Amino acid sequence: MSRQGEVLQERIGDAIELLTDPVAALDPARLSSPEYITALRDMERLGRLVDAARIALAGEAEKRTQGPIDTLGALGYASAVDAVATLTSAADRDAKRRIRIGESLNTGMSLTGAETGSVHPVVAAAVFAGNLSIDVATILVDALNGVGNRVDDAVLLQAEESLVELAAGTPEHPPLRADLVRGQVQLFLETIDPDGARPREEVARRKRRFTIGRETSEGLIPVHGLLTLEVGASLKRLVDAHVRKVSFTDDPDSMIDHVDDRLPQQKRHDTLADILSAAARVKDAPQLAGSAPAISVTVTQAALDAGVGVGAIDGMDTPISVQAIEKMIDSRGMQHIV
Repeated sequence: MSRQGEVLQERIGDAIELLTDPVAALDPARLSSPEYITALRDMERLGRLVDAARIALAGEAEKRTQGPIDTLGALGYASAVDAVATLTSAADRDAKRRIRIGESLNTGMSLTGAETGSVHPVVAAAVFAGNLSIDVATILVDALNGVGNRVDDAVLLQAEESLVELAAGTPEHPPLRADLVRGQVQLFLETIDPDGARPREEVARRKRRFTIGRETSEGLIPVHGLLTLEVGASLKRLVDAHVRKVSFTDDPDSMIDHVDDRLPQQKRHDTLADILSAAARVKDAPQLAGSAPAISVTVTQAALDAGVGVGAIDGMDTPISVQAIEKMIDSRGMQHIV
């Protein structure tokens, strides 16, 4: 074993021995607020250092399968991904990500045996110092790789330095959360690669689609699609506005708070129903066969009067209960068609 390998194994063993008992005995509820905040922050820093070592090791796996001798194949592993996933009990997709990011951050070696630098040296330095999480490093590496062949190296390095400073933080400003980093990265890329947005938007326009499938035996209609950025953003804002709309109980004098036990996706479904209902009633709504695009339901008057039975929505095979029809009448009104 090399000296570096001996030192690494020794330090890993020390860390495991030192942390096993404290972690096993950890009861966060017993920590004071300052202790909790400090532990949360410091443990994250420790985890980042461990993650840096994990992706560095994973990033070497592909090289071990290449060359005159496939050392991992000789041990029975089908590929680099298979080796990393098996040895770490990680999912294949996580193993692939670790290998991809590790390859971008690790130093390389030229054909002459001389060491070459990392593809993204600033990101690598921040990751191996424990200042960047793997999630943030993945966002930066994937974004920089995406424009690397269209942007001058000096400009790309400046963007990398600025993004790492923004993401990792400085004494003057705190680090950004991963979801905020993604938005800032996009702004940087649009600045240094303004022509990159146009081809991407053209691809999005070609791929846009929206399909409404046939109803299932449970009475559900599958909806699938991909929306362009502006259409998707408009829909999301509209749905968010409706979901956050203030609602009241049916009985204003009731002292019992209304409990909304719907799941978030169910709320969005019901919100979409409100939006569609409102859109069908607007003054300049398009007409279908000379009338508003209302739903036609076939049901007997006797079933409506009794409150028991089923009807059928025009164009649908699955029956609908009288109770559901009554809700439609309450929310959308009714016009008799004989």
